[in-house]
Amino acid sequence: MMANIKISVIVPAYNVKDYIEESLRSLLVQDSGFHEIIIVDDGSNDGTSEILKNYNNAKNIKIISIANGGQGNARNIGMAASSGDYIYFFDSDDILHDEFVRRVNHKLQKSNFPDILFFAGKSFFTPGYKTDFFPDYSRGFEAENVSGEEALSMFSKHGRVSSQPCLYISKRSLWSANNLKFKKSSHEDEEILYPLILAAERVCVQDQVLFYRRVRPMSFMTTPKSKKKAYGCYVIMLSLVDLCLTFKPKLPTTKRLILERAAMYSSKYTRLSKSINEKIDFKTILICSIKVKSINLFIRAMYGHQRENATRLTRLFKPTWRVKTE
Repeated sequence: MMANIKISVIVPAYNVKDYIEESLRSLLVQDSGFHEIIIVDDGSNDGTSEILKNYNNAKNIKIISIANGGQGNARNIGMAASSGDYIYFFDSDDILHDEFVRRVNHKLQKSNFPDILFFAGKSFFTPGYKTDFFPDYSRGFEAENVSGEEALSMFSKHGRVSSQPCLYISKRSLWSANNLKFKKSSHEDEEILYPLILAAERVCVQDQVLFYRRVRPMSFMTTPKSKKKAYGCYVIMLSLVDLCLTFKPKLPTTKRLILERAAMYSSKYTRLSKSINEKIDFKTILICSIKVKSINLFIRAMYGHQRENATRLTRLFKPTWRVKTE
């Protein structure tokens, strides 16, 4: 019989009183059990804090209360307080497969303890809520003990670069040895993904659903465009440019993949900024393009800007006539 691996679960919680009990039940129902569950109450003011008091004496649960500082900050605080071999970041409104620990434990030991294990997820609507936004978190492929660069290439090839930290489990030492932390800006999970993967020597990917993502109103994913979201895309672009300049790849495709991701976020940044009439830092984008010797970074930024202009014109001059039918 294989011994259980120590897995620390880090759960940032902010104003999720309608969901957190169901989410925590999915953690506590695990047959094998987690090494520890660290809940970081990120300054909730909707009754979440009162609900969490019911778990103060629960086995292996630690509750940390802090002033609101954002999800990335809460995750970093939880990670600093953890002591497991592996860490898993879980959102406080989602659901975990009831055999998550057993299946992950089996896979990690069978694969000789990789640095990162990626798995699949599935979206579900909260009751009474519907929207066109319904992301696909399947992986589309499986891989066994490949390098971080090889994993990155496979993700890009299959178009399944899902960045949510709820969709992977990683060695705690991988974070500490490489001084990896979440940024305090939005899209912090996107920003950390590439540095984390490229720091890993061995990565496994399995296309098995172990996590269920709740699509609900007023979550970050479903809220309208904002300055915060635009700035988050700007931070990701800068981070990827810096990674491109400092990382020494072994595969010839790695730098191209990093730059493609940076260009995508430069486009998202300019489009979001234009849509909310926020000033765009074209100067920095141009400087970054020169540094990494990729004009595509600047072209994509201009494309995002002009695409939003086109969207506005379409709305402005939307035809009001209709074709008469007999």
